[in-house]
Amino acid sequence: MNPTTIPKILVSSRNPHKRHEIQAILENRFQVIGPEDIGFNEEVEESGATLEENARIKALAVADWGGPVLADDSGLEIEALGGGPGVHSARFAGSKSTDLQNIQKVLKMMEGISNRRAQFSTVLAYFDGQNLTTFKGSVSGTILLQPRGNDGFGYDPIFVADGHTKSFSELSPAKKNSLSHRKKALDAWLNFLDLYL
Repeated sequence: MNPTTIPKILVSSRNPHKRHEIQAILENRFQVIGPEDIGFNEEVEESGATLEENARIKALAVADWGGPVLADDSGLEIEALGGGPGVHSARFAGSKSTDLQNIQKVLKMMEGISNRRAQFSTVLAYFDGQNLTTFKGSVSGTILLQPRGNDGFGYDPIFVADGHTKSFSELSPAKKNSLSHRKKALDAWLNFLDLYL
């Protein structure tokens, strides 16, 4: 397919790993662009109390660019931590925390806890120029005692999906993308497009 005929979609995220993953899952259905591609350089305050609220905030922040917008807010929800870090996943160890710092904080809080059940969740907010619709995807699994693997990002090194023995960071990107929370949310969104467009 000629790249010029692939519709563009603005993914309202400054996380290049997240945008790359979305592009890999969407393949040639859409061409993913980011906020910097439309000259949007403002910091969007993710002030929502839920993943859905934050996804909506991020989508509406760039809603006037002239094309469709997709915003993603994702979180790791651990049973023993009351669903935390959840909506605070990206900044769990502080406003400028790294993935490693966030992982270390989770593992410290999980020391001595036998219940390692958790889930990754993604909420996508889609704005088509008139309407905003949300879609959710989740994958259940367990939290490891220590990080494993070199691929992925975020909490991938300490999460093993049910039915698997490797962490998300030990799986190939293609394998992770075939079963991830983000994949499930994107599939729900694509099904919506196929039904209503």
